[in-house]
Amino acid sequence: MNEFFVDKFRVDMGRSQIIAQDAIVSMEPKVLQVLLILAENQGQVVSHQDILNKVWPDVQVAPNALQRCVAQLRKAFNDDAKSQKVIATHPKIGYSLIANVNWQGQLSQSRGGEPIQQKNSNSWRWGFVALSMSFVLLLLYVMNPSTNGLPLTHLNALTTTDKKEFSPTFSPDGQTIAFQRYVGQCKNQLWALDLKDNKEYLITKEAGIYGTPSWSPDSSQLAFSSVTRCGQERELRGCKDIQTISFALAKSSPQTTRQLLRCDKQEYSAVVWLSNEKLAFFASEGEQTQLMSMSLTHSDITKGPQAPPSVETLYEFSDYRPYSLAYSGHLNQLAIMQHNPARDSSMLLLNPDDGAIEQVELDIPEEFNSHIYWNANWHPQKNNLISATGSSFFEIELNGKMVEYPIPTFQGLHDPYVHPDGSRIIAAMGTYDMDIGSLQWQLDPDNATKKEQFTFSTEIIHRSILPERNAQYQPNGEQIAFISRRSGSNQIWLAPQSVDNQTGENQALQLSHLLADKSDVKTFIWSIDGKFIIYIARRALQLLNLDGQTHTLSTPFKVLDIYQRLAGERLLLSVIHEKKVKIISFDINSGEYQELYVGSNKWAQLTHDEVLYVTNEKNLLGQVINGEIQDVKGLEGVKSWARFYYRDDQLVILDDDNKLWLYDTKSQIKSLLLEAKDSFKLISDIDLDNHRLLFSKGISAKKEIVMFYE
Repeated sequence: MNEFFVDKFRVDMGRSQIIAQDAIVSMEPKVLQVLLILAENQGQVVSHQDILNKVWPDVQVAPNALQRCVAQLRKAFNDDAKSQKVIATHPKIGYSLIANVNWQGQLSQSRGGEPIQQKNSNSWRWGFVALSMSFVLLLLYVMNPSTNGLPLTHLNALTTTDKKEFSPTFSPDGQTIAFQRYVGQCKNQLWALDLKDNKEYLITKEAGIYGTPSWSPDSSQLAFSSVTRCGQERELRGCKDIQTISFALAKSSPQTTRQLLRCDKQEYSAVVWLSNEKLAFFASEGEQTQLMSMSLTHSDITKGPQAPPSVETLYEFSDYRPYSLAYSGHLNQLAIMQHNPARDSSMLLLNPDDGAIEQVELDIPEEFNSHIYWNANWHPQKNNLISATGSSFFEIELNGKMVEYPIPTFQGLHDPYVHPDGSRIIAAMGTYDMDIGSLQWQLDPDNATKKEQFTFSTEIIHRSILPERNAQYQPNGEQIAFISRRSGSNQIWLAPQSVDNQTGENQALQLSHLLADKSDVKTFIWSIDGKFIIYIARRALQLLNLDGQTHTLSTPFKVLDIYQRLAGERLLLSVIHEKKVKIISFDINSGEYQELYVGSNKWAQLTHDEVLYVTNEKNLLGQVINGEIQDVKGLEGVKSWARFYYRDDQLVILDDDNKLWLYDTKSQIKSLLLEAKDSFKLISDIDLDNHRLLFSKGISAKKEIVMFYE
């Protein structure tokens, strides 16, 4: 078939043209082959892989090659990714042609019956002009392939150490990369990589807890937030100040950082340069956050806190919580990524000179709608930003539209940053390995009168090179269920509760089979009888039978987390309802629910007496009284970074120091159960009757700086 019509557009396969009235758009043959496949399957979804196999058989192409073809077709049809009147996107599945197709259309009339004007004697000239313009556009595309997408064809590793490396940033002159390299559980140092000779050199003389390095426009200085004190791996106990370092001096030898702004009541984060003499950053005190600027002089930089710089407020946040800040010099615009208490994500655009602001809601692809953090940096050659989550890059346009660029890898992408000329992207890329462990304890009769009354032993019972978590004992059964990424996405797996003594193996079976490109299991809990599992995917509750069958529960709210299984098949849930985060009791049989608390929280448990215990955003454990979180007698100041559990009138609490406490909710007495010598990180279930618990333990984390390019 050499010719056919898509609505009023005539497609000439022989000449590689799309024609409407006298307008002629020449296309690459591969682009029209994509269109032909969609037209032959009009109204049906054609998968990405099917199109790739037919258009590029036995050829490896750039990850976004197909996306570029569709973008060119939409432009020719006056369509776009937002309206999708001609070509529809089915995220991570494929595309479909929804416009009408006519295989019998005549050259003398359009699809809608409107006559196409006959070409006059000068039509060949217009055709020649169109062909010439198409050739020029094609030449520009070949010379600058990043114009219609991101440069993602090739990948190189820039750092190849055994350390964890994060937060790479290009210098404004494009010659150097600065990044973090961790030297312990939470301390890091700032390093630089010269792109000309691939030489690495240390910038900071002392290890610290340094944030993302931000370059001054003249590439002579780096500024960053810095946490003043580090506790255990799980928590940074100090506050965040602002520091700077001379990169010009660091080229010769590592330098001592200088403090520009000391944290006290306020702490500071997300530092960016507005000019060589001015910084912007977030200042937070309690729940209140401000966007501030700081004017510097040469003495401010060299003398540090002895010469306090001038600080002013640019914007005060009320209902939104900001977490990412980026500045575009050529647009003179700050982009702030933020979310509200209902976890709706948006972008605030602000001119730091006149204070003009614009708030833009993010049009997040459906399969990522539960993701609320979109750390973003400006693209230096386009009026948009770039972000990453999972194994995908995203371009974020100023109207909030998001275009995804998936990368075929099981490794996560973080902190993307585009080279000043737009030809390359650097990012942190790697995996995090977490395994399932079992801990058992017993009373030591020989030490009954001593401080350490218990002996305990641990073993890893489920492991892979990818994260396993949230293991739970089956009620009235002999299995455990847990979440693992070993099959490519977060799925629920079943396994025996102990390792085979002969083989040393614990065979696991995948129970859920959600499409990897559509949704993941977020969290789950067993039913009270152990005959089925309730889990969350895409903020909805799902019932999963042990034969693998899944049923979606209809609810009037979006589900964030499952905290507890209550009597009578009730669940304690964290939800978004009426644009507020709430803790509710929900009956999965009747669908009835009861609000117990309104406000942000991290974890909760409900006693038999309907007393609600909650940890807040700072991990402080409290009790809800009259709608407010208040101190608990005997637990004042206790922080629980991990989950805590209610069992038989007792709270089981793992504190900051890896001590496991029992708190009797009746007598209000706290007693030490055990103090683990080997951190078990996250408790996911506990069985007091049989003196055992399940936990997740971090085994390794590998992150390195990589570069993508065409």
